[in-house]
Amino acid sequence: MKLTPKSKGLLALAALLAVAVAVPVSEDPTLTPLPSLPAVDAASVERIEISLGPLQKIIINADKVEGEVVRSKDRTFTLDAPIQGPADPLLVKALLREFQSETPMDVRVDEGNYDAYGLQNETQIIVEFFGVADSPLLSFALGATARGGASFVRLNDDSTVYRARIGPRHRVDRPATEWRDKGVLSLDPNEIIGLHIQTETRDLPFQRSATGEARADGSAVYGAWHLPGHTVDATTVKFLAASLSRIRASEILSETFDAGFDPPAAAVTLVPTEGEPIQLSFGSRIADKGAFVRVHGRPSTFRIAKSRLDLVQRPLSAYGNLQVLAFDLAQASTITWEDSGPTRTLQRREDGVWTVTEPKNTDSDLARIASGLGALSNLRGRTVSQAEIIGARSHQVTIRFNDGREIDLSAGHESSDSVVSPWLVQTSTEPTIYELDDQTWSRIRSAFGRGG
Repeated sequence: MKLTPKSKGLLALAALLAVAVAVPVSEDPTLTPLPSLPAVDAASVERIEISLGPLQKIIINADKVEGEVVRSKDRTFTLDAPIQGPADPLLVKALLREFQSETPMDVRVDEGNYDAYGLQNETQIIVEFFGVADSPLLSFALGATARGGASFVRLNDDSTVYRARIGPRHRVDRPATEWRDKGVLSLDPNEIIGLHIQTETRDLPFQRSATGEARADGSAVYGAWHLPGHTVDATTVKFLAASLSRIRASEILSETFDAGFDPPAAAVTLVPTEGEPIQLSFGSRIADKGAFVRVHGRPSTFRIAKSRLDLVQRPLSAYGNLQVLAFDLAQASTITWEDSGPTRTLQRREDGVWTVTEPKNTDSDLARIASGLGALSNLRGRTVSQAEIIGARSHQVTIRFNDGREIDLSAGHESSDSVVSPWLVQTSTEPTIYELDDQTWSRIRSAFGRGG
């Protein structure tokens, strides 16, 4: 039988495939699966060791209660070497969170050549997590930072250099002092019932009084902030208390650091519902836009944001009432807008939705109405003005309540030049005139179909 050229070609191809199958293929390391760093359960970690080159090892241990490690999200850590003290819980928990899932290697980069990737003995960082056993739960060498939030990595007993997305090197490349707890205070501002600020020129004992009511757990309910003998804005004081209840330092210095505590620029006492009052002293020295504070009973000076010192040094006038209006929309029946154009009235339906009833047959933009009335019902001024509202473009809002009460809100400009003159508002219940930002007043106007 004579073979055709096509048949001869097929036979030749079959012979080549048979030879290819029969000859063994050498293993190509670039084709083998890439390894991964195993996931680590943060609750199982009892010790973290970070070796910065061959000379310094940072050791952080989970704190124990009656000899047992506390395995909860609120557990604390202690820095035991090379210095001792409470460890920064935010930094430690962020590090643990980084490895709570398996971390695959992105790519095999090189074999050896450690100097090119920051993995030589002098510059590499060894990161290890330990549980109850002597062998680590996780251990790897960290080199230089690569692009895209990755770093160069070397695994134990492996000369291969990998790239992996474990964040930049600076997350762990910190001296021991940076692992110290920089939390100056971490209190629940809702549990603060006393705030006493003393400076050379003022003494402000802000307070919250018990209302006589009790929570479900039996604890007392406390009302709004006030200052005996003065009318103050409760919201302003509330924000101040919240700002002073949670303070984090940028640097921890020794107690002997000269920050101007003799005498202090301000002394603050925070009174919680439970426990002893907490006393803060603010130094008079300012450095690099930072201020300094000490907590009574703690042997450290903390560098903090200067804004905290600015808050406690404000004059009494800064606490003046800025609440222009505050009412429950559910207690209002109609709200009317009057200016040089057609009068517009909004009415609350039984289902709580506000719609236009005057002029009749007018479309109701429910989203704009809800946004504008929300701003109106909790209206706060930016500053207090002693100016007089003038100008033909003045507006008036009349709020009528279910019980028959009425409140008028007048708005206008001190100058006829509305471009540079701020909006001024005044209610019929008090003589104070307030300034409003244009964005807030625009939201209110839009509820009545007056622009966007």
